[in-house]
Amino acid sequence: MKIQTRLRLCSISCILLRSFCITTFFSVILLPLSFFGAFSDIGNLIENPKFWGISIGITVLTETILFWIGIILVYLIAKQLGLR
Repeated sequence: MKIQTRLRLCSISCILLRSFCITTFFSVILLPLSFFGAFSDIGNLIENPKFWGISIGITVLTETILFWIGIILVYLIAKQLGLR
């Protein structure tokens, strides 16, 4: 694999992992606020538990996908890890 391709894939994985950090930060702050009705349009956890279950599921699934794709790309591309 060419060095340019390897660097491009490492750059993509870094973008994915940074996105994971940023979205996790906002999720940790905004979801608990929303649970208790800080955003009155949505309703709190007690008023609308199905909505919150789906929201948490989608958030966890999205964060998991971002994290693991980024980590797998780094492991497959980086020569320093000794996998290639």
